[in-house]
Amino acid sequence: MKLRLFLFILAIPALTALYYVASIVGLVGPLWPTDPEIHPRASFSGNVSDIAFDAINASALFDIKNAELICGVDQAIFEDAIGRLIGSAGFAFLSGKTSIPARGSISQQCDVFGSMQIGPGGAVSMRSILSTAPTGFSGPLKVRKICLWIGVNYTVFGVERRFRSKMFQWPASQDDHSWVEAPIVSEQTRKSMKIGDIACGDAVRLPYNLFSGPVAPILVFQ
Repeated sequence: MKLRLFLFILAIPALTALYYVASIVGLVGPLWPTDPEIHPRASFSGNVSDIAFDAINASALFDIKNAELICGVDQAIFEDAIGRLIGSAGFAFLSGKTSIPARGSISQQCDVFGSMQIGPGGAVSMRSILSTAPTGFSGPLKVRKICLWIGVNYTVFGVERRFRSKMFQWPASQDDHSWVEAPIVSEQTRKSMKIGDIACGDAVRLPYNLFSGPVAPILVFQ
C-alpha cells in the first residue's frame, strides 16, 4: 500500500506536465515538426491555369524551410476547343521552392497548363519537351477530370522527408464541381471505365515522369 502511494506521488509531476503540454498543444499546435497539410482551392472552374492549393504548417515552433514543391497528376482528361478529349497520366513537375512558417500557410499555383499544350498543327506537347505528331486538336484546353497529388520534399534536423498528399479528385461527380479526397477504386475497376468516367485511386501510381526544367523528365519509381 505504501509503495503504491509512493509511486502515485512520484507520478503527479509527470501527469501535471503532460496535462499542461496537452493544453498548450491544443491552443497553439504541435511543439514538434509536422508534415504540411494540403488543401486544394475550392474555386476551380476547369481552366487549367486556375489549379491552386494551400499548404499549412501546423507546428507551433518549427518552420518548414527550403521545401521543394511537386504537383503530381495521376491521371487527367483534357477537352479541346471543339470538345475532343485528350487523356494523360503519370506525370509530375517541380513547382518551385519555398518555406512555410510555423503556424503559417502558403498558396501555390499548380501549372497544369504549362504541362500540356496544343502546338502548331494540333500537336500535343508536354512541358514543351515531349511532343506528338500533328493531331488536329485545337486549343485552349480545359480540364474535364483530374486526379491530383502534391509532394513536399524538405529536411528536418538533417533528415530528408518526402511527403506525399492524399489524392484529390475534380470534379467530385458529374454534378458536383468541387474537389474531394479521392475514393478508393480498384485498379481493375479503373481499367474498365470509360475515358469520361470520374474515379481516382487512393495512391500515386508508379512510375511517373518528373519534369524538373527544360530537359527530358526522369522516371520516378518510389
